[in-house]
Amino acid sequence: MDGSPLTSDLEVGGVTIAGTQTKGGVKVDEANKSQLIYEESKKNVTSITLGEVTFAKNGTARAFDKTYDTTGANINANNLKFTEASRALMTSGSSMTIVDASAAIKNAGGNALPSFAAKNYDSTFTDSVTDQLTLTGTRRDTLAQDAAQTKLTYTVGDRVVSKASMSGEIAWQSGDTHYANTSYTFNSSTAVDIANVKFTATDDPLNTSMTLIGNAAGVTAGNVSGSPDFTVALKNTTITATATGNASMDAGDLKYTVTGVTLDSVSVNGVGSDAIPAGWGTVSNVQIDTDNMTVPADATYGSPQVIMTASSAIFTDDNITGTKKFGANPARFTDEDNTDAVVIVGKQNAGVKASADGKSLLYEVGKKEASSVTLAKVDWAKGATVFDGSSEEYDYSGIQSLGTDSFDVAYSAPEMVAAGDNMTLLQANATLKDMAAETRSASYSFAPVSGVTIDAAVTGSLEAKGGNVTYTATANQAGKLTFTNVDWKDSGALMTRPSNITFAGADVDTAKINFQNMKELDANKEMTLVSDFGDSVGTITGTKYTVGAGIEGEGAASLSGSDLVFTTKTEARDLAAQEQTHNTLMVMEAGMAVLAAGNEHVGQAMAELANPQNAGLDGTVTAASLGGSKSRYKTGSHVDSNSWNVAVAVGSKRELTKGSLEWGVFGEYGKSNYTLHSDAGRGDGDSHYAGGGLMAKWTNKHDVYTEASVRLGRLSDTASNLLRDAAGNGYGYDVHANYFGAHVGIGKIIHYKGGKSLDVYGKYFYTKRDGVDFASGGNNYSLDSVASSILRVGARYGTTDKKWNWYGGLAYEYEFDGKSEGTVDGVGIRAAGIKGGSVRGEIGMRMNATKTNPWQTDISIYGYGGKHRGFGGSVNVAYMF
Repeated sequence: MDGSPLTSDLEVGGVTIAGTQTKGGVKVDEANKSQLIYEESKKNVTSITLGEVTFAKNGTARAFDKTYDTTGANINANNLKFTEASRALMTSGSSMTIVDASAAIKNAGGNALPSFAAKNYDSTFTDSVTDQLTLTGTRRDTLAQDAAQTKLTYTVGDRVVSKASMSGEIAWQSGDTHYANTSYTFNSSTAVDIANVKFTATDDPLNTSMTLIGNAAGVTAGNVSGSPDFTVALKNTTITATATGNASMDAGDLKYTVTGVTLDSVSVNGVGSDAIPAGWGTVSNVQIDTDNMTVPADATYGSPQVIMTASSAIFTDDNITGTKKFGANPARFTDEDNTDAVVIVGKQNAGVKASADGKSLLYEVGKKEASSVTLAKVDWAKGATVFDGSSEEYDYSGIQSLGTDSFDVAYSAPEMVAAGDNMTLLQANATLKDMAAETRSASYSFAPVSGVTIDAAVTGSLEAKGGNVTYTATANQAGKLTFTNVDWKDSGALMTRPSNITFAGADVDTAKINFQNMKELDANKEMTLVSDFGDSVGTITGTKYTVGAGIEGEGAASLSGSDLVFTTKTEARDLAAQEQTHNTLMVMEAGMAVLAAGNEHVGQAMAELANPQNAGLDGTVTAASLGGSKSRYKTGSHVDSNSWNVAVAVGSKRELTKGSLEWGVFGEYGKSNYTLHSDAGRGDGDSHYAGGGLMAKWTNKHDVYTEASVRLGRLSDTASNLLRDAAGNGYGYDVHANYFGAHVGIGKIIHYKGGKSLDVYGKYFYTKRDGVDFASGGNNYSLDSVASSILRVGARYGTTDKKWNWYGGLAYEYEFDGKSEGTVDGVGIRAAGIKGGSVRGEIGMRMNATKTNPWQTDISIYGYGGKHRGFGGSVNVAYMF
């Protein structure tokens, strides 16, 4: 025997042991010391401690075999417990062997374990057997030893319920069982609380029963407390009620029977045919909530839809809440016609409300309560209605005034509108109050016949009266009649006043009256302009008349009876040309101006031919002058012209005994555009010419020279908008005429030291253009030929001995003629003339030709002041052969 401590299998299944072990061998028999015996090895258990055990119904936590001697063990069960996971298996009456020593070494009395007094384990429980039912109570378990003292067995006691609490929503199912008990014990002390239950039903629960706890024998009905709430979801509403009833035991089942229901509130989901169930009571202020309501898509004014009905007056608007309550969230509306001429803005209520008798809940669309009526631009349509808002759905009682800031009436044919014509802008109803009328006026112009323009205005009254907003024309009044291009009528009237338009008091303007079908009129001729004009006329403007765009005479309009007539005052022989006809003579002067500009370039070409340095070996010279100018000629009015001219000459120079002779031929072209300015207005046009001529120059040994040239060609004038008739229509013409010109000159060149020279000269220029005849603006014109006679005296000083030589000059010239005259339809036109003096200045640079460069170039600019004003320039080129 060694008596060493146990070291293996100390803890098995939650049962822990301690002790010693003895090895086997021969020993003296304790009972009979006279004999020897052999004793096997054994484990002497001195203590057994019960700890955490996994419960297994009918199972064994730890068993001891024949090698264990537990007869002297000290058993400690104070800390016995079961794992959390296995506790669910510990149903009432189930048991488990904690220690099984039936196979262990037994003492003489046949016991394997020491004596163990039974031990009780008390615990409380709170079990949620359903989501809505919680059971609270106690349980007594027992750990006991069998009679043979070989086992310790743990037996689970009954769960005795002290309180059953029900809460939350439970679907009410008549005749059904909420919880069928199989594991708990109820007794007469068990209290049942159903105060916090909220039954949900889809049918009327009154006088129906439902088993709350099945197999609850022992519970007494008197221990059941509380009155559950009921929520009943009907077809389109959900109602909340308080149910009263009684609890009873039926064959061991706890049942609840609803004996009374009191309606507390209604939650509206939509419209439909729900009704408060018969036999229900109601609280004094049944609450109705509308937040969850789905608004019917077909809701319209005048057709309220039923939500719920009751047999008595239980519904009031004061007890309705939520966003769908009638009036809680009025909708804004804007109604208008398809042109936005009439716009109605306001609010419209819709929602849940109580019926007048309080027995129904209704969804109702209210009236459109207009807050503004705005009128904009409307197209006139006699007798039409722009917007029909006469339905009783509209309520205009809140309208105090109309929005008319942008109101206007557009007429497609205002001359057809008569006083009394009207149209309805808004057909409202009796809720629209009468309002003060507003006046509007729309001006317009129209031409009832050719050459007559009438400025008039339609005046109307905008008024809200009798439940309608109307616009009524009160007058169509002419303000002014203007006469321009009309036909003279020896009988009958030019026009008759339209019956719907009032002319009386209108102004009359005949300042530009033009009789387009006549050449002349005798004095005291009378024509009716407007028959039935009226009994009065306003201001009459105009004391003359014209025929076409050229002739004018005196005459005036007046009222004769109720007719407006025009009477001539000028005899045919006393007719005068209109002032604007003067423009045609100014065009003649413009043509002379471009020819005069050509003289400059012919003279420059001649100077290049005469320059001895320009002559080739054979005496042949070519020269050209090209340039432009901008000029103003005073003609009584004035002409502004811009011209371009060119002259090209070919000639020869011969040295003779007494001097030198240069001669040549030339061609010329010029083009000008011009603007005329006169009391009659402005006109534009252009001229161009083409021609040619001869030129010659003789210079004696004393540097005294004489020169001459002749030129002829054809000139064309194109004018536009020079003449205008009474209606403002512009007229022009296109004419062509021959021209002729000549000039003679004498001068002396004085040479100074240093290569400088002074040229003193006198020249006379004569130019003539032929007259022209043409028709324009309904008149015939005959314009006389125009001649120009200009004498120019001057001097030019410069250098001659360098490659580049400069020069400058100053001259005075005088125009002795330049007068332009003509007639229109035989009547004389105010003449135009350019007679008078002008000063001319020039400056230039010349590059002489050389043996290696046969080209000579002369660049100059010049300017005029006086009768002729302007400036110009030229480039002159010569080539030596």
